[in-house]
Amino acid sequence: MPFSNEIRAGASGAQSTSLYGHEINQSLRFEDGDSPALSKTFSAAQTNTKILTISVWVKRANLGIRSTIIFAKSGSSAYLHFNTSDKLVFNAYNTGYTSFTSDQVFRDTSAWYHIVAQADSQDQTGANIHKVYVNGELITGTTSGSFVADDTATMLLRNGVTTYIGDDTDGAYHFDGYLAEMHVIDGSVVAHTEFGETKDGVWIPKAYSGSYGTNGFHLPFEQDVVSGFSGNFDDDDSDSITFTDATAYDIGSSDDFTVEFFIKYPAVGGSGTAYYGDIAGNYATSGPHFLLSLNVQSTDRDLYIYYGNGQAYYWSIDVQGLTLDAGVWHHMVIQRDGGLLRSWFNGTRVTNANAGTDGKISNTTAYDLSKFVLGVVYAGGTGIGAKLSNFRLVIGGTVYADSDSDITVPTSTLTNVTNTKLLALTSSDVTEDISSENNTGVNSGVLSDNDSPFTTKTLGDDASGRGNNFTISGLSYIDVMADSPTNNFCTLNPNAYSGIGTFSEGNLTITTSTNNRGIHGTFSLPPSGKWYYEVHVDSYQSGGGTYLGWGTDASLGYDEAASSKGIFFSGYNEQVLLDGSGQSGGYGITSTNVVNNGDIYSILLDVDGGLFYYAKNGTYFNSADPAAGSGGLDVSATLAAANTRVTPCITRGGSYNETYSVNFGQDTKDVASANADENGNGTFEYSVPSGFLALCAKSLTDPELGPNKSEQATDHYQTALYEGTGSSQNVTGVGFKPDWIWVKRRDGTQEPSVTDSVRGTGKQLRPAATAIESSETDCITSFDSDGFTLGADASGNNSYNYYTDSHVAWCWKAGGAPTATNSAGAGNVPTAGSVMIDGVASTSSLAGTNPANKISANTKAGFSIVSFTGTGSNATVAHGLTKAPDVCIVKERSPGTGNWFVYSRAENDQPSDGAHVGYFNISTSAFTESDIIFNDTPPTDTVFHLGTGNSNKSSDELIAYLFHEVEGFSKFGIFSGNSNADGTFVYCGFKPARIWLRQDATGIDWTSYDLKRLGYNVDNNSLRDKTSGQEQTDDDLDILSNGFKCRRNFANNQGDVLFFAWADSPVKYSNAR
Repeated sequence: MPFSNEIRAGASGAQSTSLYGHEINQSLRFEDGDSPALSKTFSAAQTNTKILTISVWVKRANLGIRSTIIFAKSGSSAYLHFNTSDKLVFNAYNTGYTSFTSDQVFRDTSAWYHIVAQADSQDQTGANIHKVYVNGELITGTTSGSFVADDTATMLLRNGVTTYIGDDTDGAYHFDGYLAEMHVIDGSVVAHTEFGETKDGVWIPKAYSGSYGTNGFHLPFEQDVVSGFSGNFDDDDSDSITFTDATAYDIGSSDDFTVEFFIKYPAVGGSGTAYYGDIAGNYATSGPHFLLSLNVQSTDRDLYIYYGNGQAYYWSIDVQGLTLDAGVWHHMVIQRDGGLLRSWFNGTRVTNANAGTDGKISNTTAYDLSKFVLGVVYAGGTGIGAKLSNFRLVIGGTVYADSDSDITVPTSTLTNVTNTKLLALTSSDVTEDISSENNTGVNSGVLSDNDSPFTTKTLGDDASGRGNNFTISGLSYIDVMADSPTNNFCTLNPNAYSGIGTFSEGNLTITTSTNNRGIHGTFSLPPSGKWYYEVHVDSYQSGGGTYLGWGTDASLGYDEAASSKGIFFSGYNEQVLLDGSGQSGGYGITSTNVVNNGDIYSILLDVDGGLFYYAKNGTYFNSADPAAGSGGLDVSATLAAANTRVTPCITRGGSYNETYSVNFGQDTKDVASANADENGNGTFEYSVPSGFLALCAKSLTDPELGPNKSEQATDHYQTALYEGTGSSQNVTGVGFKPDWIWVKRRDGTQEPSVTDSVRGTGKQLRPAATAIESSETDCITSFDSDGFTLGADASGNNSYNYYTDSHVAWCWKAGGAPTATNSAGAGNVPTAGSVMIDGVASTSSLAGTNPANKISANTKAGFSIVSFTGTGSNATVAHGLTKAPDVCIVKERSPGTGNWFVYSRAENDQPSDGAHVGYFNISTSAFTESDIIFNDTPPTDTVFHLGTGNSNKSSDELIAYLFHEVEGFSKFGIFSGNSNADGTFVYCGFKPARIWLRQDATGIDWTSYDLKRLGYNVDNNSLRDKTSGQEQTDDDLDILSNGFKCRRNFANNQGDVLFFAWADSPVKYSNAR
C-alpha cells in the first residue's frame, strides 16, 4: 500500500487557495469500534495547575454516543466530550465540580468544527471557569455540580496522571470521527483568535505561534514515510511467506550469518499476545531446525533461536533495561561470527542469555534448508501478530563487525550487500526478494502495509518542541487522512438517511441492513466537471442487491430506493440501471454473483459530456476510455432533467447485509498504490483518468458569491435583527443597500410586511393578506448604504418598529432603485432610469409583449423586482435576469385586492401535479393547478408569462419578485417529508442563511428559519408568514454546512414540502454547524 509522502505529511494536492494563510493537510480518523487512543503519562509538574487551553478541529462521524476528545482520571475525571445528546461537555477539574454542557447540539457530520476550550479556576466568575468557543463564537450552556473552588488544580496534564486523546480510562467512550491540529496549552488561557480567524465570513485556521508550557503539546497527526514497507502478519497461526531454493538457504557449520529485521507489535504482554510467535526460519521434519521466535507474553520478552531438534538459545531483552514497546518499530539482529552467536536489540547488544557468557553463545550447527519462511514456519506454529519489515538473511559473511560493541540501527531500506540470500518486505509486493537470489515467495494471508520503520514523524509525535509524545493504540498510519479543515472531503452522510444500516470508519464504510434505502455522499456534484471515486467490496453476499453509483436530485430528499432515481450498477450482475431501467450491451448483465470480496469498483461521471463509466479492478466495462471520452454510457437525458443534481450513492435493493467501503480520495485503507487526480488530490488504488477529480473541497470551483471572491453571499442577502423603539431609527449592519425588505415582529402578534425600492419607501404589502398596497409614513422611510431607516410608530401598532418588540428583517439586494417609470412600448429601449440592472440603468431593448414599468435586477444573485400594469390577456413581461426564474411571486398592488401567486419550477416539475403550470398562495390555500395565472408556461431566460387571471388583472398595478438559482448562493426545490424526528435531509450546496418552507398538500403555513435569530441547532426558531403569530421555539430543523435536516413534524410532515434557501457560505468553505 504505498502512498505519496506528500499526502501524509504535507500538501494534499497541487492546487492552492489564497483563502487559507495556514493549511492543515491531514487529520486522524478514530473508529470507536477499534478502541482508538493516544495516551501520555506526564512526569513533570505543570507550569500552572489551574489554567489550560485546548484547541482542536473536529469532524464528527457516529452521532448519539458519548465521544471523548480528551480525558484524564485520578480518582475523579476531567474531560471534553460530546454526550449522547450530541452536546459538548467540558470539565477540566474533577467529577463533582462544575461541568459545562452546551445548549447547542453538534450533529453536522459533513464538515469541520473548531473547538477552543478554556479553563481557569483562578477566575471565580462562574462563566469564566469553563469557556468554549466553536468556530470563533462563544457558545452558551448550563453548569452542574459543585462550584470550582479558587485555584483548584486541573486533572488534565497532571504530573503522574495519564492524559488520553480519543478515549477514557474505562475504555467505553471512544471518539468517533476525525481530529486535526490539536494544541493543548499548559498554564495559560489563550484567546481563541490565536488559533483561528474570520476571513470572507468564514472561520479558518490560523498558525499558533505561542508557548505551550511544560506539559503542553501540539499534535498535527502526521505520518511521514521516507522509504520502506512492511508485511502485516496476523496471529491466526497461518500467515506466512515461503521462499523456496534448493541451496541458497543452506548454512554450513563454519558459515557466518546475519539475520536482521524490523518488527512492530500492536500489543505486548497479556494473554492476547503471541506466545513463542514464529518470526522466520525452516522447521525441517528431521532437523536440525532453524527458527526465530519471540515470546511477548513473558515479562523478559525472550528472543529465541532454535538450533537442533527442539533445542533453543534465547536472549532476554527486557532484563537489562531494554524495553519492547507496543506500537513501535524495533530493530533486531542475530549474528554468528567465528562460531559465536550474538544478538542486538535497537542497536544495543543483548548480554543476558540462557547460555554462553555475556550474551555470546558458542554454536556451529549446520542447517540444510530447502526453503525459508517468514511468519508461521510449520503446521501448528504460532502467528506473531505483528508487522515485519526489511528482513535480510546473509550467509557466508556478516553485516556487522565481530565486536561486543553496540551497532547503528539502519535508517533507510536495507540493501543487497555481499552474500545476501534473502531481502524481503522492502516494497509493496510482500512476495518480492530483492537479493541476488531473486526468489519469489508464496504468500498465505500476509497483507502489504506501508507502515514503515523509516519515519521522521509518527501520528503521536508532539510538534510543540516540548517532547510530549503520545503512545498509540488502536490507530495506525492508515488512519492519517487527507481530509482536513482546509480540504474537506466527501463522506457518506448519515444525516441523509439513518435507516440503511451501520456506518463506520469515519462514515466511509456502510454495512447495509434495511431494504430499499439509499445513502448519499455529503457532496452533490457541481453542474460541470468530471468526477471519480472508488468502492471496495468488504463483504458480499451471494445474490446481493446493493447498487453503486450516483443518485439524482429526486432521491436527495426522498427516503426510498435510490436505484430508481439515478445512475447505478448492480452489485449482483453488474448491469447498469438508468433511472431504474436496466441497460444492455456493454453495460448490460455480465453474469450473476460476479462480485468478490476485495474487488474495487471505480465509479466515474463526466457531467460535461453526459457519460457514465465504471471499472472493476482497473478494467473498464464496454472497453471504455474515460480520458478519451469513448465507450461511456450516455446519461445526458438524466443529467438534463430539470434541476437534476447527482451525488455519490449506495442503495440496498434486497435483503442482504453487505459491507462496502468508499474512498473519495482521503482513505488508503484499501489502497496498495498511490494514484492522485491531475491536481494531486486524493490517493486511489487505480489511475484516475485525465480530467477526472477527487470529491474534495480543493476540486470545487469557488462560487462567484463567496469566500475567495470579491463579493460574498452576505453582500446580496442578509438577516438583520433589531429592537423596536416606536421612534424613528436607523437599522445598520446589513452591509449593503437593500432593495427588498421583509419584516416580521418576533415577540408580538403582527403579520409580516414587505417594502421594496421599486414601489418605493412608505409602500407596504402584507404577505399574509390579500389587501392592497398601503402608504405608511411610519414604516421604511429610506434604503441606506448599510441598512434602512424606520419611521416613528405613532399609532403603536406598526409591524416595522413596534416599541419594546424584537423584529427581524430579511434583506435582499436587487439592481438598485429605478429613478423613472418606463413609458416606452414593448420591444423598445426603456425610459432612462426605469430599468436598473446590477446598479446601472439599462439601455437595451426590453423583451416581452407587456412592457414593465420598472425593473430592478441583480444578475449575480439571480433576483429581480418588476412592476407592471395588468392587461387582462395573455402576456409576457421582461424580468431583467440572464436565466429563467425558478420562483416567481406576483401580487396585485391596487386598486383591487388579490392573492400572492407563487410559481415554483420545482413544484411544477413534479409528475403528480398535472399538466398545468400551477401556483401557491402565500395568504391562503395549498398548491392549485391552473392555466390562467402564469398562462400555463414556465418563465424563460428573458420573460415570465402571465395569463388572464388576477395575476394580470386589466389596468391593475402589480409587483413581481423573481429568483433563479445561483450555484453556492440559492437553492429552490421540493422534498418529501416523512413525519419523523429523524427527518428528511435536504442538500443545498451551502450552509443556509435563510430557509423558507411550505407544504403543498395541506396548506401548512409558509415558515421562515434563519441563522441569526437563535443561531444554533436545534433551536432554530420559526416564524409563520401566513399568520400574525409570534416566533415559535419548536425544534423543527438543523441548519447544516451543506443544507438542512428536518427534526420535527411541522417542517417534515408527510408529503411534498417546498423550500427556498439562501446561503451563508458555500459547501467548499462551510464549517460544521
